[in-house]
Amino acid sequence: PNVMDEATRLGLQFNGEADINRFLSVYNNFQNNCRMQRNRGHTPREIMEMVPPEERIPKSLSFGPNIRKALADRTMNVEELRQGILTMDNIPSEELRFDMLRQIAEITGSALPQQAHKQKIGRNDPCPCGSGKKYKKCCGR
Repeated sequence: PNVMDEATRLGLQFNGEADINRFLSVYNNFQNNCRMQRNRGHTPREIMEMVPPEERIPKSLSFGPNIRKALADRTMNVEELRQGILTMDNIPSEELRFDMLRQIAEITGSALPQQAHKQKIGRNDPCPCGSGKKYKKCCGR
């Protein structure tokens, strides 16, 4: 739930932006330094300190199924997305930029027309091998 919505529900009233900022600072400090069962008794801050600084920056980002589909069927402008990624200044690492461009290339390169779906052969249909027998008695065994 949203912190401010929860504060309003509890009847907390703030006199201005300075009060809101002070409250959020205390709330964030509490959340980051509180031992949590889901973290096996560690605080979020302790967990973050366990990860070396060079590993805190993401090296890859997976496009979700909707973006993948939009890229594959070209409802999303592929060139515009590619140029946006190339010119973006605030990407945390060049490795991440390269990974996103690689994914775009894979998705759009694999967007080949689908083959016509073959009709499924029923058990009692004639066998497609031409023997004249029913499929279940010939190749369907």
